[in-house]
Amino acid sequence: MDIEKIQQLINILSESQLNELELFEGDCRLWISKSTRGQRAAPVISEPQVFQPESGPEPASVPVSAAARKEPEDFKVTSPMVGTFYRARTPQDKPFVEVGSVVSVGDTLAVVEAMKMLNEITAEKSGTIKAVLCENGVLVDYGAPLFAIE
Repeated sequence: MDIEKIQQLINILSESQLNELELFEGDCRLWISKSTRGQRAAPVISEPQVFQPESGPEPASVPVSAAARKEPEDFKVTSPMVGTFYRARTPQDKPFVEVGSVVSVGDTLAVVEAMKMLNEITAEKSGTIKAVLCENGVLVDYGAPLFAIE
């Protein structure tokens, strides 16, 4: 993460009514918090957190045919940050992709709004959109599944 970018984020936070800011970029997590009693907020950079789905009862073991074992699971596109998920840039625009859309690496699939900025979610794998796993306009967490690509 670029030190100038971190300084800009600190300035934005200090001029806003927000008390905390958390940003995920690649393998880095940046958390900035306004401190109380006149102390200056300091950036904290740590290892990324891994999304862990809630554990439930183990599914019963079922024999699987050899053909089924060779088929890979669908690739899941996950949210790189906390924010509001939108399937299109504006409410009047058509969604970037629909179920059945063929995508290539780098194609825009959706946007996540965080701090009034629209961050593009791009395909990390070529394939066909098998499912949209998130509703339009909902708040998503870091690591939340957004699309399934086969």
